[in-house]
Amino acid sequence: MRKWAGISILAAVFLLSARTEVAAAEDLYVTGPIEKIDVANSKIFVLGQEVALSRAHFSRVLVARAHAAGSQLQVVAYGRGTQRGIAAAGLLIQDEPYVAGASEVALRGYVSRVVPSIGRIWIGGLAVDLNAVIQGASVGNLIEVAGTQPGARGILLASAFRGQTAGSIGSGTAGSIGSGTAGSIGSGTAGSIGSGTAGSIGSGTAGSIGSGTAGSIGSGTAGSIGSGTAGSIGSGTAGSIGSGTAGSIGSGTAGSIGSGTAGSIGSGTAGSIGSGTAGSIGSGTAGSIGSGTAGSIGSGTAGSIGSGTAGSIGSGSL
Repeated sequence: MRKWAGISILAAVFLLSARTEVAAAEDLYVTGPIEKIDVANSKIFVLGQEVALSRAHFSRVLVARAHAAGSQLQVVAYGRGTQRGIAAAGLLIQDEPYVAGASEVALRGYVSRVVPSIGRIWIGGLAVDLNAVIQGASVGNLIEVAGTQPGARGILLASAFRGQTAGSIGSGTAGSIGSGTAGSIGSGTAGSIGSGTAGSIGSGTAGSIGSGTAGSIGSGTAGSIGSGTAGSIGSGTAGSIGSGTAGSIGSGTAGSIGSGTAGSIGSGTAGSIGSGTAGSIGSGTAGSIGSGTAGSIGSGTAGSIGSGTAGSIGSGSL
C-alpha cells in the first residue's frame, strides 16, 4: 500500500471498503502489523485476527519480509469472515514500517466479548478500549474501530468507531429494514416486503402477493388468484373459477357452469340445463323439457305432452 497523505488510515480503509470492486459490504478487514506468520498453513496474524492467504498473497508477504531489514510489516487484508478470522480476498502491503503506538491500526469485525464496566470489548483475540470514543457495543455486533496499539499484541486504544454498515436499520444489510437483505422490509430478501423472496409481498416467492408462489395472489401457485393452482380463480385448478376443475365456473368440473359436470349448466350432468341429466332442460332426464322423462314435454313420461303418459296429449293416457 502506498502512503495516504493528509488522511488517517481509518478514513482510507473506510473509503477502501466502500469500493465494491475491492470489498463487499459484508467483508471484514484488518490493517496493522503482522504479529505472526504461519508458513505451514499460509496464514498471518494481524491485531489478533487469523488471516488465511492464497499462495500468491502469502508469497508476497514472504518476499516483503525478506526486504524489510528487520522492520515490522504493515498490511491491509480484507475478505470473507470465518469462524477463526478472515479468508483474505485481497492483501495490500504498506511501504512504511510499523511503529508501535504511532502507526494507526484499524479493523472491521464481530464483537466476541464485552466488559462495560471498564469500556472494553474484544474482537477475536484483540482487546479494544472504547473509553475515548464514548461508544458501546454488544456481543455479535459488526463494528469498525481505529486507533493505536502502544504495546505488541496489546490493547487497541480506539480513536474512531463505526457500528452501522450499509445504511441498514436492524440487523439486515444493504439498506434493508429489519433482518432482511438487499433493501427488503422485514426478514425477506431481494427487495421483498415480509418474509418472502424475490420482491414478493407476504411470505410468498417470485413476486407473489400472500403466501403463494410464481406471481400468484393468495396462497395459490402459478399465477392463480386464491388458493387454486395453474391460473385458477378461487380454490379450483387448471383455470377454473370457484372450486371446480378444468375451466369450470362454480363447483362443477369439465367446463360446466354451476355444480354440474361435463359442460352442463346448473346442477345437471352431460350437457343438461337445470338439474336434469343427459341433455334435458329442467329437472327431467333423457332430453325431456320440464320434469318429465324420456323426451316428454311437461311432467309426463315417455314422449307425452302435458301430464299424461305414453305419448298422450294433456292428462289422459293410452
